[in-house]
Amino acid sequence: MGKPEDFSRFLIQAESCLTHNAYEELSGINCPVLILGGGDDKIVGTDAAPEMAEKIKQCKMIIYEGLGHGAYEETEDFNRQVMDFLNETALEENV
Repeated sequence: MGKPEDFSRFLIQAESCLTHNAYEELSGINCPVLILGGGDDKIVGTDAAPEMAEKIKQCKMIIYEGLGHGAYEETEDFNRQVMDFLNETALEENV
């Protein structure tokens, strides 16, 4: 990842994060979804993952208690959780 090449790109992304809201579109998602979040997320807050999961019909949510927004970097089982979800979803689709 590293530092952005141009600070203006960072500002564009930050503005999008603050103003874009697709919350009402979540109920239209019609495929299995995995939501992974940190129980101590100070970026989007601790309510974001449960709020999304409530709107998405086929949703599995995993919250890493004690971890923050970068839980994917902080936990050892992140990749396994993603792969398990993908394998479970593939098996369900083939039934």
